[in-house]
This record gives sequence, structure tokens and C-alpha cells, in this order.
Amino acid sequence: MDSSFNILLLGPSGAGKGTQAKLLAEKYGLKHLQSGEILRNMAVQENDFGRKVKAAMQEGFVPSEWIFKMIEEEFSKLGEQGVIIDGFSRKLSEIKMLCDVFEKNGKEMDFVFLIDVEEKKVIERLINRRLCRDCKQVFDARDMDSAKCPSCGGGIYIREDDNLESIERRLEDYRNETSLVIDFMKEKRGIIEINGDQSVEDVFKEVCSRIDKK
Repeated sequence: MDSSFNILLLGPSGAGKGTQAKLLAEKYGLKHLQSGEILRNMAVQENDFGRKVKAAMQEGFVPSEWIFKMIEEEFSKLGEQGVIIDGFSRKLSEIKMLCDVFEKNGKEMDFVFLIDVEEKKVIERLINRRLCRDCKQVFDARDMDSAKCPSCGGGIYIREDDNLESIERRLEDYRNETSLVIDFMKEKRGIIEINGDQSVEDVFKEVCSRIDKK
């Protein structure tokens, strides 16, 4: 299939956006843009902006304008390749900046998916979320038999913000902030809603079926 189309994934923390983005990028040959990875790559660069990003990350806050400056740089490298984005558009101001980046680069958001999961399931998923330090895969602690990564044997860790207080704060932000993003995109170009309570495999199949129909 032509890999020049673009995807935006929306949904609460714990909905599985990152996992689905990786699967979709691999299947369709898309570039997966992740805010964390872009920030880390910029923070190790020995220039003024890289040092500013590193200091901001250490303080726990990176201005949205900086992030979108880096996204624009990534877009300039894409050429005809399509892109899949998750994690950049939690606020109305951010989705408007992202739309501007697409327009400046002559690209369209061909698919906007909302992976929806009820809050109780989100809390369960995030409390039990584990990550591998080496291969970066994500696992559910309830499915693990040891403290080592079942894929590569690497060390497993828990994200600092995967605690109940932080999770509830993120859910409140989602209700107050990201709901405005969803309304904005519904009016601007439409959203395809996906039931995120399914297995990873079933969510992936449903998203792919929507893409392949077009």
C-alpha cells in the first residue's frame, strides 16, 4: 500500500496509542513521531537549543512551541513518506499548532483515530504497566512471570508517573483539555472512534480495516 498517508492517534493515557503507532508504522511504512524520543534526541545534541531542551526536561517542562519546532524539523526530512503521530495533541493550542505544521508542509491528516477506553480500565492498565529498558516494549505486570523482559531479557521498570495520583491527574487533564481537541477535530475533518477495550490485536485489526477500506 502507498505509505504517503498520515495518521493522528488520540485517546487517554493507557489507551495503547504508542503500541498501535509502532504496529501501524511497521505495517504501512510510516514514520512514527514520538515526543519523548524527539526530545531525547535533541537533548543530546551539542548546540544551544539542545542544551536548553536538556535543561527543560530536567526541570520537567518543555514549552509546546519548542516541541513543534522539532516536529517541523522532522517533517522537513519526510519527503513523500507518511507519518503517524501520537502524544503531541493533548491541548487545543497543540492540535492547532500541529494542523499548522501539516498545512505548511502540504500534508493532510488522512486518518484521525480516537482509541477510547473507560477510565477504570485506564487506571488498571497504567498501574500494571511495565517497560523494558533495552527493547522499550511495554508489558502488563499481570501477564509477566519474572522481573525480566520476556522478549529480550532486559531490565523492567515502572514509569515515575504511573502512580494513582499522577494517573488521576492525567485523566482530569484529558477530560478538561483533550476533550476540546476531540471536538475540534470532529468539526474540522472527522474522527474514527475505536473501542480500545479490545485486545491489542483486535484494536490493530479494526484500525487496519478502516485504513484499507480507503
